[in-house]
Amino acid sequence: MRVLVTGATGFTGGHTLAALQRSGHEAVAFVRSADKLAHLVDTHGFEPVEHMVGDITDRPSVDAAVEGCDAVIHTAATVSFDPNDAAAMAATNNVGVWAVLNAAVAAGCDPVVHVSSTSALFPPRGNVMRADDPIPEPKTDYARSKAQCEQHARDLQEQGHPVVIFYPGGIAGPVDAGSHVLGDAWREALRPGWVPVITAGGTSYIDARDLADAFVAALEPDRGPRRYMAGGTFVNWHQNADVLDEATGKTWKRRTIPSRVMETTGWIGDRIARLRSDWTPPIGYEAAMTMTRSVPTDDSPLHAELGIDYRPLDETMGDMIAWLVAQGRWAPEDAPRWSDQ
Repeated sequence: MRVLVTGATGFTGGHTLAALQRSGHEAVAFVRSADKLAHLVDTHGFEPVEHMVGDITDRPSVDAAVEGCDAVIHTAATVSFDPNDAAAMAATNNVGVWAVLNAAVAAGCDPVVHVSSTSALFPPRGNVMRADDPIPEPKTDYARSKAQCEQHARDLQEQGHPVVIFYPGGIAGPVDAGSHVLGDAWREALRPGWVPVITAGGTSYIDARDLADAFVAALEPDRGPRRYMAGGTFVNWHQNADVLDEATGKTWKRRTIPSRVMETTGWIGDRIARLRSDWTPPIGYEAAMTMTRSVPTDDSPLHAELGIDYRPLDETMGDMIAWLVAQGRWAPEDAPRWSDQ
């Protein structure tokens, strides 16, 4: 199949291009910068791909890009928990989803894969999140943006269009041509020299390589609209500290933080940030809520229908830290397991 990938130079997009090439599909990258795509190709080490230059918020350039494509994988999105970014994030994400999904449907692409997020269904309605959960009333800026995008994708599904929605959790793993969001977040969290262990909630991690393979496995026409939870492996914060110890080969000090303290700190940070646009809080309310109230996801339909088995979490995180050390983006003394590579 000839498959257009939006957000192709991002972490998820880059691994998606690699998975498409491995599977024998003809990948077309929709990018804002051809130079950035060339850097991504060098970083991943795969063959150069055809590309179209444009912007997801510009419908004419999107229309031109989808012309002649059999399917689309829409990975592009702006992600930020900074309240000062709310307006720009909503404009980019909402307009982009409308432009890309509508253009793909109008062009007859089948399937049209939309990469959503577990945040679109947050806060969870129970102890497990499922792909068919209703869209809640979002309380925070990023969740509101994702929920609005989610509603449009589901509206197209209700109309019978072959839109396939994935809901990833935290995307982890090696090889990123840009800033590595999770690696940067871990490094910042460890800056005080200890690991926060929150008394409630947890986090889910999915390997970018497994997620990309799932997108490719979903590239079957005539199967209609579908939804797949792709949260990955869920760990509570005690287990997360164990994962970090294993991935780095270092035993980190731990500090227990009550969930209420975490949420209050985030709430205060947001209020200050709204008064001082030049300041970004160390943690905002949305990030704190996500950390304290996350629950496991039901990924069983993805495994059963797409035949994807997630690799072990210690492999994902070990590969990620090893790559960050090799790239000079993680201090060797903070990852003695990989310091001699």
